[in-house]
Amino acid sequence: MTLAILLVFAGIMSFIAARSSYWVLKFLAGLSWWGVAAFWISTPPASITPGTPVDVIMIVLWFAAGLSFMVMTFWYTKTEEGQEVGRGFRLPFQKPPEPSAPIQTRKDRAAAYQNRVNKALRGDR
Repeated sequence: MTLAILLVFAGIMSFIAARSSYWVLKFLAGLSWWGVAAFWISTPPASITPGTPVDVIMIVLWFAAGLSFMVMTFWYTKTEEGQEVGRGFRLPFQKPPEPSAPIQTRKDRAAAYQNRVNKALRGDR
């Protein structure tokens, strides 16, 4: 019963953290999966024999899930609009960093290229 509660809690934390831009929530989601793995190691279910392949696979999967959320905290941050800004940490009260250059679309690059070609054909410098 306790394992089921821990699994539900870790799932809810993961759902919230995956959609959040705060690194603290992602880190806590990783810790919750590590808590599931630690509980499994300390008191495995009666139907699972410790040391069997199923036991080892479950432990490795939960530690990997926790590690993936913990790595997410360092790898990127996102603004409220969902735009990826880059590597680094962000506390809940910090404003996200501004992107260094505006993101250009293919249409913008094509228009800029066409303007350069037109200037070159007219002889403008």
